[in-house]
Amino acid sequence: MLEALRLGKGGTGLVPALDALVEERNRWAHGAGPRNNVEAGVRISERIGPALDEVLNKAIFLQQFPWVLVESSSYMRDRQQFEITGADVMGDHPDFERRHFLSNVPLADNVIYMMAPDGPVDLTPFIVMHDCPECQQSELCFADRVYENRGVSLKSFARGHVMYDNTLVAEMHMLFTGA
Repeated sequence: MLEALRLGKGGTGLVPALDALVEERNRWAHGAGPRNNVEAGVRISERIGPALDEVLNKAIFLQQFPWVLVESSSYMRDRQQFEITGADVMGDHPDFERRHFLSNVPLADNVIYMMAPDGPVDLTPFIVMHDCPECQQSELCFADRVYENRGVSLKSFARGHVMYDNTLVAEMHMLFTGA
């Protein structure tokens, strides 16, 4: 991760490339989108394409660390380990592949973990499964913003639906303030 975040020559790297994509997205969202197909093609070839290539190249290492939605964690006394049943979070289909594995640490049910070499990393409150009131499906979501009156705004990866969760506010506050 540190290598991906390091700046290269000319300000290249994951963060500047992501910033370029966000800047271009914001231009389009705030009325400065291309006026015609020619301008759109130029923006894609000169700005969006190179930035996207940079992001994908710098983040390719992440494919080594699968995400798992834990369904159950049971302590096995004879092995002094936890038997984990979960599902690989992959693609955009609703039925993830099932996975069974052993862990030296307990994992919480209904939580998404990144399986890193040093052990599972809890992705909450940034990535969560949440029941969507709009489509009545369980959706993989990312935290977008924190609103004082509504809670954490979650956006569905698959459909872009927005939902709110008040229970994640305290975790966000603790992560960003340390209190």
